[in-house]
Formats: sequence, C-alpha cells, structure tokens
Amino acid sequence: MFEISLVPDIKKEAIKAQKLRNLILFVCIIISTTALGVIMVLFAIKGGQDISLTVQENKMKEMSNKLASFDNLNEFLTIQDELGNLATIAEEEQSVSRVFKLLKAVLPTGPDTVTLSEMMLSLEGNTLTIEGQANAGEEPYIDYRVLESFKKSIAMTHYDYGDYVDEKNNKIPAMCLTEVGEDGSALMENGSSYAIWYKGVKTCNPEKPDEGTLKIANRDTNKDEKIYRTPQFDKWYKEKKMTLDGQISNVAHFESKCKTYSGTSVGNSVRWDTVDEVCLVAPDGLLVSESSNGRDENDELMLRFTGTILIGEDVFKSRNNFLTIIRPNGQNVTDSYEQIENMFANRAKDCASNDADCQVNPESNNKEGND
Repeated sequence: MFEISLVPDIKKEAIKAQKLRNLILFVCIIISTTALGVIMVLFAIKGGQDISLTVQENKMKEMSNKLASFDNLNEFLTIQDELGNLATIAEEEQSVSRVFKLLKAVLPTGPDTVTLSEMMLSLEGNTLTIEGQANAGEEPYIDYRVLESFKKSIAMTHYDYGDYVDEKNNKIPAMCLTEVGEDGSALMENGSSYAIWYKGVKTCNPEKPDEGTLKIANRDTNKDEKIYRTPQFDKWYKEKKMTLDGQISNVAHFESKCKTYSGTSVGNSVRWDTVDEVCLVAPDGLLVSESSNGRDENDELMLRFTGTILIGEDVFKSRNNFLTIIRPNGQNVTDSYEQIENMFANRAKDCASNDADCQVNPESNNKEGND
C-alpha cells in the first residue's frame, strides 16, 4: 500500500519555520519576564538600602549634635584613649620597690659590712648606680676583700618568678594568694617556702575567677590551702605527682619561669637537681668605677667606692608575679616589706692630709683580693 503526500515541499518548510518562530517567541517572553522580575527585585533592594542609609544618616547627625553639645568631650576622648592603653601600661608597668629587695639580698651583714650613701636607678637601661663604703670590721679595715666578696655575691644572686596553679594546672589569681605572714616574713615550713591560697573565696576559683567581688576579709580560713613553692620532691614522686624530668601534675604547685627540676635514681633513692642559671639578677656583678680611702661618721676607716649594676630586665616588670631574689646561700627574699634602715649610711669623709692610716694605699692591704 502506498501513501502519496499531496502537500508541496514549500508548504512543509513554511510550517516548520512557523513552529520555530513560535518557540523562539515563547523563550523570549520567558526570558523577558524573568529579567523584569530580577530588575524589580534589585530596585526593591536598592530602595530598602536607601531607606536604611537615610535612617542611619539621621541617627549619626543626631548623635553628632549630642556629642557637639557635650561640654567635656575632649576630656572624655582623652580618658577613652587612656583606657584603651591600659593593657599596654600594665604590660610595661615597673615595680621599682624591688630594688630594696635586691639590696637586702646582696648587702653583707656581719663583721664585713657594705652600706650605701647614694643610689640612682635608671629604668631605661635597668642600671643601678651606687656609692657606698665597705668595712672589714677588723684590721685592716680598708680591705678590698670585702668589696670583691660583694661583687661576687651580686654576680651569683638569682631571681625567680612564676604562677601558682591548682591540681588541674589552672592559674590561681595572684590576689588570692599570699607568701608572707602577718609579720611580713616569708612563709616557711621545714626549709620549704609556701603560699596560702584563699580557696574558700568564691572568686578565687581558677576555673571561674571573675565571678562577683573579691572578699578576702570574709574568707573561711578553714578552707585555706597551703601550696608549696619548693616541690616536695620525694613525697610527690612516690605519689606519682612528679616525674624524674621534673613534670608536676595532680597537685597544686608553683610553676617557675626560671627553675627546672630533674631527678636521677641512685639505688633505692632519687637525687634531685635544680637548675636556675637562666635568671641571674646581674651576670656582670658590680662594675666598680672608682674607689678610695675614707673615714665614716664614727671616724672608722672605710673603703669608699662607686659602681654600677646592670640588672636583668625581668626583675622590675610588675607582671612577673611572685618574684623572689635568691641569695648565693639559697635564702629567698620575698615581696614582703623590707627593712632598709641598715642599708644606708652617711658618705665616708675624705682622708685628712695628716691621717697616715687613711692615706695608706688600699691595694697593699689585700693584693690577693685585687687580683
């Protein structure tokens, strides 16, 4: 069976062209409608932004007018700027009073004495310039041995600082601790120094240190806890709270920034070592620039001297908590009140022209000390 198309080819082409035209027109209508919708949305957004900007501009003008009418605006801006610098100020704050702690640690007491007649501290270079007199306490009174011993004592003096932490290694706020008793002396027990933690005070909880107002005066003393600054080596080691490499855990303790500890097994016991050479107060000791003979106010012979001490920069930084000065004999000088009346004396007088004992060459009194 055969089918014969009676439609001419030109008619077929016309029908296809019409269908294609209709399809293109439909797509154009869809695209135009979508574009119109997008344009309307953009206009709506822009209109909303314009309204918002107008509102903000009005608010800014209103606030500007209020600020302009504020009489103490300059003072307010100055205070605001200073408040912004509080963190920097606290970081750079210096505790100058520690110089007396340093002097108490290094000045000899006993037959050999060193007293100061003048002192000047420059925080720019942490330089302490002193003028003093050394007295051997026995003949020969003018003895360089005393001055040499003083110089070596300064060079061997250490300092230490750090933070107290609880058994979870959380830092305890410094205001919640004290290392001194009511008489101002360091708290000691069997040769170990310690601090009292006001653990019963709510705001002294290291995990929540900022709750409420600190009220130490009303604390429950029965809840106070003793924290040893000096590790309880053997006890903590047996309780597995301290390892041979000096790591301490699960006990409240002092985290030193200067000292490290280590233990070595020797038979059935452990020998513990402390290394604190990194925090020397003045590695160069006292640099003497001038020395001469003289007599003090009691007419006793003295060796006068002038010198400088270059002090480590961390010594005077207030942010370094619980700083102590450690004498060469191992005794600590804490942040407690220091008695300074015996540190200073009137400047020794020059030797009189007819004072033969005073005129003697001081170097001949102690050649070995000078060497």
